[in-house]
Amino acid sequence: MANVKQSEAYQGLKKITFLRSAVWKMREIRREIAWTARAIKSGTFLAYFKGNAATGKMLDQKPLCHQVDLPALANHEALQAWLTGAGLEFRTGAFCIYLPPQEKLAEVFGPVLAKYPAGAGLKILKDMKAPAQAKYVDREFGNVGRLDDMTTGKPAELIRVANYLYQNGVGPRVYDLVELKTPHNQLSAYVVQDVAGGAPTEAECRKFVAELKRLFEDQLLPFPDWQKKEDFRCPDCKGNLLKDARTGKLQYIDFQSFMMKDNMKYISRIAGELKDDVHFGEQHWIRGGKYLYQSIPGLHIGQRMISDRWELFTRLLTEAGAELDGNVVFDIGCNMGMMIHSALAQGARWAVGWDRPYVIPHSRKLLRAMGMTRFDLFVKDIDPESEFASQVPAHARDGKGTILFYLAMRKHIGFPDGVNDLPFEFMLYEGHESETLAQTEEFLREIEEKWNLENCGITSYQDGDSRERFAAVLRRRP
Repeated sequence: MANVKQSEAYQGLKKITFLRSAVWKMREIRREIAWTARAIKSGTFLAYFKGNAATGKMLDQKPLCHQVDLPALANHEALQAWLTGAGLEFRTGAFCIYLPPQEKLAEVFGPVLAKYPAGAGLKILKDMKAPAQAKYVDREFGNVGRLDDMTTGKPAELIRVANYLYQNGVGPRVYDLVELKTPHNQLSAYVVQDVAGGAPTEAECRKFVAELKRLFEDQLLPFPDWQKKEDFRCPDCKGNLLKDARTGKLQYIDFQSFMMKDNMKYISRIAGELKDDVHFGEQHWIRGGKYLYQSIPGLHIGQRMISDRWELFTRLLTEAGAELDGNVVFDIGCNMGMMIHSALAQGARWAVGWDRPYVIPHSRKLLRAMGMTRFDLFVKDIDPESEFASQVPAHARDGKGTILFYLAMRKHIGFPDGVNDLPFEFMLYEGHESETLAQTEEFLREIEEKWNLENCGITSYQDGDSRERFAAVLRRRP
């Protein structure tokens, strides 16, 4: 009798479990239908199948133009003669003139270098043109073959190579590619992390070249017959390989001898590595479960469409009198860094972002692969007690014109004092999709009073998989 009752109880439990499962499945189906309807209405559904063309164009970081006071210079020999006369220390390579950090450098190029981390050097191309027209490798300046001349990337393209070397710990950081504009000339220069050190030993060099071969198997592509070139001949690779006196690491300081095999495929691989860490919200079977929160321009559809949001945000900022070109941006909860990418592509002088420990390493790698250099990303378990201002680098603390991105963060941390302590003039605020206009206006009134801000305009919009939400620009009162 007891066994019969147990069996009946077991069968009843199975029925309950089945019914619960069926209800859950029905909810999932309803959710998918609702999401698909929104996605069709917004264009995301079609964009998902159209692929790269629907995500917007992947833009390069916009080179900054710095005014410098130099005399009329006929060619790079005249530039070297002027540098010598001005008492500046420099080293000359086949295609560049390198000026290491020194007191005289600050006297001549101080306004330029003040916008970058301390201790940076300048690597000026001998081809005296603006970055868009200049060539790094030119047969006019060095004993190179026609193939090397033709296949070397443009100065902006080589930033991705330099970033890849830096990401893998074998090259110094490139902070920027800039135009140095004089009353008479245009010059292209890389602002670079200086490597102070000497030549490695023969054994150290051979070990380093073996590490380079590993990178060649991954994404890096050397020029044909690279092993026969002096640039890779031990012990010092023609002065291109230095042992950093500060870190003890070997650094290959030139990057024009390499190309990226398939940069878009490399970016796609990084995106695949990070999708589990940057996904927020619901999962959808049509997207294969978890997927990117932010779209990658020219490559991947995300839950939020960066191109749509950016078009709206730039309009709001412009109407409020804010300019991205030449100014600093802060991004609290930067996720993959795609808003930072958009800001740098539009000419932001520097960007600083913060997010979780499992997000930031991927974001740094992704931004570098996309050719971005003018940024710092910091690991932070963001909460209402978080402090940010102490991590802002000295060259990004000016405050005037600085724009703070505070996008869909209020629900997570509210309006903590740590955010208000950041030196910003404008705040780009984005609400959450569950909020009404009345609620958003109430939140904004709270922050206006608490942080002494004025509301410059508010609008509603919808992008990607997201439902309607509101965005506004606020400005510090004098």
